[in-house]
Amino acid sequence: MEKSKIILKTKRLNLRPLQKGDEETIFPFANNPKIAKFLTYDTPVTLEKEAKYVAEREKRFGRKGFYFIAFEKKTKDFVGLIDLHCYHDQYKRAEVGLWVQEGKWRKGFGKEIARAIIDFGFKKLKLNRIEYCTFVGNTPSESLIRKLGGKLEGTRRDYFVKNGKKISDKIYSILRNEWVGKKKRKAK
Repeated sequence: MEKSKIILKTKRLNLRPLQKGDEETIFPFANNPKIAKFLTYDTPVTLEKEAKYVAEREKRFGRKGFYFIAFEKKTKDFVGLIDLHCYHDQYKRAEVGLWVQEGKWRKGFGKEIARAIIDFGFKKLKLNRIEYCTFVGNTPSESLIRKLGGKLEGTRRDYFVKNGKKISDKIYSILRNEWVGKKKRKAK
């Protein structure tokens, strides 16, 4: 699958693979404490760290994951990042990661980009299972995945250490037959 030809489109958004230079767009939002508190990286983040992050995702694209940046079609405004990481072609599974910049919250963008990446995973990659993990206490994220049909599987206690603090997370999953079945029921 050629990376440059993979563009995901929704009603309001274009999602394209991360590429060199995107760190300039992402960096101003990466240290926002309201966003960063629910992400796995330690803060503060430097522009150099952000550039390294983008370069690593470019190398991994298609092998270990699929990493996208989202922009509004009309305004070209940056909306957020979304990916399918921990990608296993053999086992037909991956995990969704996403964040939306604060100025775009409560406008349905999180749900829109999540739906796009889940569709991509099940339709194009033929995955059987997509996981969505969220820090305990990230109520908006839990609500998002439940609205999309995610089922809670459990909590991983003290799974992460971030800035010296132990953090637990919750694991949700959606199976291919649940997603495809849900889409078929909606079409009727």
